[in-house]
Amino acid sequence: MRLLTFLFFYFSVQSIMGQTVGKKVLIEEQAFAKMSHDSGAKSAFLKYLASDGIVFSAGKPVNGKNHWNSIDFNGKLEWQPYLVELSSSHDFAYTIGTYQFYWEKTQEKPSEDGHFSSIWKKQPNGDWKVALDIGSPNKNSSKMGSGNKAFPNQKIIEPPNSQSIKVDTVGLKAAVFGADFLLSNNLNKSNIKGKSYSKRAQIFTVPTIKYSFKPLASEAALSGDLAYVYGQVSYPDHQNANYLRVWRKEGRKSWKVVLEIVTD
Repeated sequence: MRLLTFLFFYFSVQSIMGQTVGKKVLIEEQAFAKMSHDSGAKSAFLKYLASDGIVFSAGKPVNGKNHWNSIDFNGKLEWQPYLVELSSSHDFAYTIGTYQFYWEKTQEKPSEDGHFSSIWKKQPNGDWKVALDIGSPNKNSSKMGSGNKAFPNQKIIEPPNSQSIKVDTVGLKAAVFGADFLLSNNLNKSNIKGKSYSKRAQIFTVPTIKYSFKPLASEAALSGDLAYVYGQVSYPDHQNANYLRVWRKEGRKSWKVVLEIVTD
Protein backbone atom coordinates (compact mmCIF):
# COMPACT_ATOMS: atom_id res chain seq x y z
CA MET A 1 0.00 0.00 0.00
CA ARG A 2 2.81 2.40 0.87
CA LEU A 3 4.48 1.65 -2.46
CA LEU A 4 1.27 2.38 -4.36
CA THR A 5 0.80 5.60 -2.42
CA PHE A 6 4.37 6.64 -3.16
CA LEU A 7 4.02 5.89 -6.88
CA PHE A 8 0.76 7.80 -7.08
CA PHE A 9 2.36 10.78 -5.32
CA TYR A 10 5.48 10.60 -7.51
CA PHE A 11 3.64 10.60 -10.83
CA SER A 12 1.21 13.24 -9.60
CA VAL A 13 4.14 15.52 -8.75
CA GLN A 14 5.77 14.81 -12.12
CA SER A 15 2.50 15.64 -13.88
CA ILE A 16 2.21 18.91 -12.00
CA MET A 17 5.83 19.73 -12.82
CA GLY A 18 5.19 18.99 -16.49
CA GLN A 19 2.11 21.18 -16.54
CA THR A 20 4.05 23.96 -14.86
CA VAL A 21 6.85 23.79 -17.43
CA GLY A 22 4.43 23.51 -20.33
CA LYS A 23 2.45 26.49 -19.11
CA LYS A 24 5.68 28.44 -18.66
CA VAL A 25 6.67 27.85 -22.29
CA LEU A 26 3.19 28.90 -23.42
CA ILE A 27 3.42 32.07 -21.32
CA GLU A 28 6.86 32.80 -22.80
CA GLU A 29 5.47 32.40 -26.32
CA GLN A 30 2.54 34.68 -25.48
CA ALA A 31 4.90 37.28 -23.98
CA PHE A 32 7.02 37.06 -27.13
CA ALA A 33 3.92 37.73 -29.26
CA LYS A 34 2.77 40.58 -27.00
CA MET A 35 6.15 42.30 -27.26
CA SER A 36 5.96 42.02 -31.05
CA HIS A 37 2.54 43.69 -30.93
CA ASP A 38 3.55 46.39 -28.45
CA SER A 39 7.17 47.15 -29.39
CA GLY A 40 7.63 45.64 -32.85
CA ALA A 41 8.80 42.31 -34.18
CA LYS A 42 12.45 43.31 -34.34
CA SER A 43 12.67 44.11 -30.64
CA ALA A 44 10.77 40.94 -29.75
CA PHE A 45 12.95 38.61 -31.80
CA LEU A 46 16.16 40.19 -30.53
CA LYS A 47 14.96 39.61 -26.96
CA TYR A 48 13.61 36.08 -27.27
CA LEU A 49 15.98 34.45 -29.77
CA ALA A 50 18.84 32.41 -28.34
CA SER A 51 22.31 33.69 -29.21
CA ASP A 52 22.61 30.83 -31.72
CA GLY A 53 18.92 30.84 -32.66
CA ILE A 54 18.09 30.17 -36.30
CA VAL A 55 15.70 31.82 -38.73
CA PHE A 56 15.50 31.32 -42.48
CA SER A 57 16.33 33.85 -45.18
CA ALA A 58 16.48 33.27 -48.95
CA GLY A 59 16.47 29.51 -48.45
CA LYS A 60 19.28 29.44 -45.92
CA PRO A 61 19.37 28.98 -42.14
CA VAL A 62 20.98 32.08 -40.63
CA ASN A 63 21.73 33.39 -37.16
CA GLY A 64 18.49 35.01 -36.03
CA LYS A 65 19.94 37.86 -34.02
CA ASN A 66 22.34 38.83 -36.82
CA HIS A 67 19.47 38.69 -39.31
CA TRP A 68 17.12 40.90 -37.31
CA ASN A 69 19.92 43.34 -36.47
CA SER A 70 20.68 43.71 -40.18
CA ILE A 71 17.17 44.61 -41.40
CA ASP A 72 14.80 47.53 -41.08
CA PHE A 73 11.39 46.05 -40.37
CA ASN A 74 8.57 48.54 -40.68
CA GLY A 75 5.69 46.10 -40.88
CA LYS A 76 3.69 44.35 -38.18
CA LEU A 77 3.83 40.67 -37.18
CA GLU A 78 1.31 39.14 -34.80
CA TRP A 79 0.75 35.54 -33.76
CA GLN A 80 -1.23 33.27 -31.45
CA PRO A 81 0.19 29.93 -30.19
CA TYR A 82 -2.24 27.03 -29.88
CA LEU A 83 0.02 24.03 -29.19
CA VAL A 84 2.98 23.37 -26.90
CA GLU A 85 4.67 19.98 -26.70
CA LEU A 86 7.46 19.18 -24.25
CA SER A 87 10.24 16.65 -24.06
CA SER A 88 10.20 14.52 -20.92
CA SER A 89 13.50 16.07 -19.84
CA HIS A 90 11.81 19.50 -19.83
CA ASP A 91 14.70 21.10 -21.73
CA PHE A 92 13.09 21.23 -25.15
CA ALA A 93 9.68 22.19 -26.54
CA TYR A 94 8.04 23.30 -29.73
CA THR A 95 5.04 25.53 -30.33
CA ILE A 96 2.61 25.84 -33.22
CA GLY A 97 0.32 28.76 -33.90
CA THR A 98 -1.20 31.13 -36.42
CA TYR A 99 0.33 34.40 -37.58
CA GLN A 100 -0.65 37.55 -39.46
CA PHE A 101 1.82 39.74 -41.33
CA TYR A 102 1.13 43.36 -42.32
CA TRP A 103 3.38 45.31 -44.67
CA GLU A 104 2.25 48.52 -43.00
CA LYS A 105 1.40 48.94 -39.33
CA THR A 106 -1.75 50.87 -40.21
CA GLN A 107 -3.26 48.05 -42.29
CA GLU A 108 -6.51 46.55 -41.04
CA LYS A 109 -6.26 43.30 -43.01
CA PRO A 110 -3.07 41.19 -43.10
CA SER A 111 -0.98 40.97 -46.25
CA GLU A 112 -0.29 37.33 -45.38
CA ASP A 113 -1.39 34.84 -42.78
CA GLY A 114 -0.36 31.30 -42.01
CA HIS A 115 1.11 28.99 -39.40
CA PHE A 116 4.38 29.12 -37.51
CA SER A 117 6.46 26.89 -35.31
CA SER A 118 9.13 27.82 -32.80
CA ILE A 119 11.61 25.50 -31.14
CA TRP A 120 12.22 26.52 -27.52
CA LYS A 121 15.25 25.38 -25.51
CA LYS A 122 16.00 25.80 -21.86
CA GLN A 123 19.23 27.75 -21.38
CA PRO A 124 21.92 27.01 -18.77
CA ASN A 125 20.61 29.89 -16.61
CA GLY A 126 17.08 28.43 -16.66
CA ASP A 127 15.60 30.86 -19.18
CA TRP A 128 13.71 29.62 -22.23
CA LYS A 129 14.82 30.99 -25.60
CA VAL A 130 13.82 30.40 -29.22
CA ALA A 131 16.32 28.13 -30.96
CA LEU A 132 14.53 28.14 -34.31
CA ASP A 133 11.57 29.94 -35.86
CA ILE A 134 9.79 29.17 -39.13
CA GLY A 135 6.53 30.20 -40.79
CA SER A 136 4.38 28.92 -43.63
CA PRO A 137 1.72 30.92 -45.54
CA ASN A 138 -1.77 29.48 -45.48
CA LYS A 139 -1.61 28.43 -49.12
CA ASN A 140 0.83 25.75 -47.94
CA SER A 141 -1.43 24.47 -45.20
CA SER A 142 -3.03 21.04 -45.10
CA LYS A 143 -3.57 18.62 -42.26
CA MET A 144 -3.11 15.17 -40.92
CA GLY A 145 -4.87 15.32 -37.60
CA SER A 146 -7.22 17.86 -36.09
CA GLY A 147 -7.22 21.51 -35.19
CA ASN A 148 -6.65 23.31 -38.51
CA LYS A 149 -8.69 26.34 -37.54
CA ALA A 150 -7.91 30.03 -37.51
CA PHE A 151 -7.74 30.08 -33.70
CA PRO A 152 -7.78 26.51 -32.32
CA ASN A 153 -8.09 25.80 -28.63
CA GLN A 154 -4.79 25.94 -26.77
CA LYS A 155 -3.27 22.59 -25.89
CA ILE A 156 -0.22 21.55 -23.90
CA ILE A 157 1.08 18.04 -24.55
CA GLU A 158 2.92 16.85 -21.47
CA PRO A 159 5.39 13.97 -21.24
CA PRO A 160 4.28 10.98 -19.14
CA ASN A 161 7.06 11.66 -16.63
CA SER A 162 10.30 13.59 -16.25
CA GLN A 163 13.37 11.60 -17.28
CA SER A 164 16.61 12.45 -15.54
CA ILE A 165 18.78 9.99 -17.49
CA LYS A 166 20.62 11.65 -20.34
CA VAL A 167 20.92 9.79 -23.64
CA ASP A 168 23.62 9.81 -26.29
CA THR A 169 22.37 12.91 -28.07
CA VAL A 170 25.15 12.74 -30.69
CA GLY A 171 24.07 9.27 -31.75
CA LEU A 172 20.42 10.21 -31.47
CA LYS A 173 20.81 13.29 -33.68
CA ALA A 174 22.53 11.14 -36.29
CA ALA A 175 19.74 8.55 -36.13
CA VAL A 176 16.96 11.12 -36.50
CA PHE A 177 18.85 12.85 -39.29
CA GLY A 178 19.11 9.48 -41.05
CA ALA A 179 15.39 8.84 -40.57
CA ASP A 180 14.59 12.25 -41.99
CA PHE A 181 16.90 11.65 -44.95
CA LEU A 182 15.20 8.33 -45.75
CA LEU A 183 11.76 9.89 -45.42
CA SER A 184 12.72 12.80 -47.65
CA ASN A 185 13.88 10.43 -50.35
CA ASN A 186 10.88 8.11 -50.16
CA LEU A 187 7.92 10.46 -49.94
CA ASN A 188 6.56 9.29 -53.30
CA LYS A 189 5.97 5.81 -51.91
CA SER A 190 2.31 5.30 -51.04
CA ASN A 191 2.87 3.75 -47.60
CA ILE A 192 5.57 6.07 -46.30
CA LYS A 193 3.26 8.50 -44.50
CA GLY A 194 1.50 5.73 -42.65
CA LYS A 195 4.83 4.46 -41.36
CA SER A 196 6.62 7.72 -40.66
CA TYR A 197 3.90 10.19 -39.61
CA SER A 198 2.03 10.22 -36.34
CA LYS A 199 -1.75 10.11 -36.57
CA ARG A 200 -1.80 13.48 -34.86
CA ALA A 201 0.84 15.01 -37.12
CA GLN A 202 0.29 18.58 -38.21
CA ILE A 203 1.49 19.14 -41.75
CA PHE A 204 1.78 22.49 -43.49
CA THR A 205 2.53 21.56 -47.09
CA VAL A 206 0.48 21.34 -50.29
CA PRO A 207 -0.46 17.71 -51.04
CA THR A 208 -0.37 18.20 -54.82
CA ILE A 209 3.17 19.60 -54.88
CA LYS A 210 6.20 17.38 -55.32
CA TYR A 211 8.80 18.59 -52.85
CA SER A 212 12.50 17.83 -52.81
CA PHE A 213 13.88 17.86 -49.26
CA LYS A 214 17.51 18.17 -48.20
CA PRO A 215 18.13 17.83 -44.43
CA LEU A 216 20.91 20.01 -43.06
CA ALA A 217 21.01 19.56 -39.29
CA SER A 218 19.28 17.91 -36.36
CA GLU A 219 18.92 18.49 -32.62
CA ALA A 220 17.46 16.39 -29.82
CA ALA A 221 16.25 16.67 -26.26
CA LEU A 222 18.41 15.25 -23.47
CA SER A 223 15.73 12.65 -22.75
CA GLY A 224 15.86 11.32 -26.30
CA ASP A 225 12.12 11.43 -26.95
CA LEU A 226 11.80 14.61 -29.02
CA ALA A 227 14.00 15.84 -31.87
CA TYR A 228 13.90 18.03 -34.94
CA VAL A 229 15.52 18.28 -38.35
CA TYR A 230 15.63 21.33 -40.57
CA GLY A 231 16.86 21.80 -44.09
CA GLN A 232 16.28 23.10 -47.57
CA VAL A 233 13.41 22.26 -49.86
CA SER A 234 12.71 23.01 -53.49
CA TYR A 235 9.54 22.70 -55.52
CA PRO A 236 8.19 24.20 -58.78
CA ASP A 237 8.95 27.94 -58.91
CA HIS A 238 10.57 27.78 -55.46
CA GLN A 239 14.23 26.90 -55.21
CA ASN A 240 14.96 28.75 -51.96
CA ALA A 241 12.58 27.35 -49.38
CA ASN A 242 13.15 25.60 -46.06
CA TYR A 243 11.47 23.04 -43.87
CA LEU A 244 11.26 21.83 -40.29
CA ARG A 245 10.23 18.39 -39.07
CA VAL A 246 9.71 17.56 -35.41
CA TRP A 247 10.03 13.87 -34.54
CA ARG A 248 8.52 12.23 -31.47
CA LYS A 249 9.43 8.83 -30.07
CA GLU A 250 6.25 6.76 -29.88
CA GLY A 251 6.88 3.59 -27.95
CA ARG A 252 10.40 2.34 -27.29
CA LYS A 253 11.78 2.38 -30.82
CA SER A 254 9.32 4.01 -33.19
CA TRP A 255 9.98 7.60 -34.27
CA LYS A 256 7.12 9.50 -35.89
CA VAL A 257 6.83 12.96 -37.45
CA VAL A 258 4.47 15.16 -35.40
CA LEU A 259 5.12 18.38 -37.33
CA GLU A 260 6.17 19.21 -40.88
CA ILE A 261 6.23 22.81 -42.05
CA VAL A 262 7.59 24.34 -45.27
CA THR A 263 8.32 28.01 -45.94
CA ASP A 264 7.19 29.82 -49.08
